[in-house]
Amino acid sequence: MTIAKVCVAAVVIAVSGLASGSGVAAADPSAEPSGTAAPPAPAAPPATSKPANAGSAERSRGAARRAPGNAPATGRPSDSRRSAPAGSPPDPPATTPTVPGQAVPAGSESEGVRGDQPSPTSTVATPYGNLGQWMINSDNEIADWIGLPYQGRTVMEGINVVIVDSASGNTTQAASNLNAWMTRAGFAPSAVSSTGYQGVIESNIFGQQPTGPHTAFRDNYFLLANSHGRIFGPYPNPNGPGFIWTASLSEENLDLENLTHGYESFNAARNELRDSMVSAGGQDLGQIFMDNVYNTVEYTTGDADGFAAVIGLPQVLKTATAPRGGNVGTPKR
Repeated sequence: MTIAKVCVAAVVIAVSGLASGSGVAAADPSAEPSGTAAPPAPAAPPATSKPANAGSAERSRGAARRAPGNAPATGRPSDSRRSAPAGSPPDPPATTPTVPGQAVPAGSESEGVRGDQPSPTSTVATPYGNLGQWMINSDNEIADWIGLPYQGRTVMEGINVVIVDSASGNTTQAASNLNAWMTRAGFAPSAVSSTGYQGVIESNIFGQQPTGPHTAFRDNYFLLANSHGRIFGPYPNPNGPGFIWTASLSEENLDLENLTHGYESFNAARNELRDSMVSAGGQDLGQIFMDNVYNTVEYTTGDADGFAAVIGLPQVLKTATAPRGGNVGTPKR
């Protein structure tokens, strides 16, 4: 999401040269990428349960409108402010999952509810199950752009993409296939980002993809304005074969004054990923209502409209075949 000041200070001299040049080309959608995800650890699917209770860069890259004929959005936009549930006393801390596909029960994590924020593990009922509304940071709080304010308020980073992989046969293959599709769409894993993020599906908390150190999926060089994100799962698809992933995508600009990245847009990044995936052969499955717009005097979700784009992965790419051993890394209870 944002780079460390000490890292940017070492490379900021190169910004003017990079900006005046031709930029960094996106990955060739026609080329077959490689899946880079590490295999998840084994466990058993969880039972469904109630939850435990966020510039100046241009936005044109993600502003493409949806083509006619796409599935209509469901639900209706949320109010700009909704009442927040009271924070519950913290539970004993649990180990944050570090293996792709490995999950811990949402109720076993010690939540970090700040002020009048919603619970970090709150979920919303969707056609794809009960999905977490927020990206969670390593402190078990709603991710906040590592503390950098936007227009004087704390940014809250919501889930705005759902990916349905209807082709993978097990979680190891699903992780490899996700990485392969993201690379094919021009969002390859890229270094110099904060990591350790988590997301909730049903009653489970999943660690992020990609799994490399200080890595996020990104569509441009980190010194330039770019759309980037982290993805969480996989969880068995309740509507058929394959697996479900959730993601938080955002567009960032380069903040030279503070030697870091600043928040630019949630909606532009969401739309950019959807359009890039469709151009690469993925499916536009419409939108679902996530009810995660939240704007108060202290907190903001920026331009987020409360909807998640749903993207289908209709096939396993050649470079994403599962290794021997079959089903690996299903979520544990």
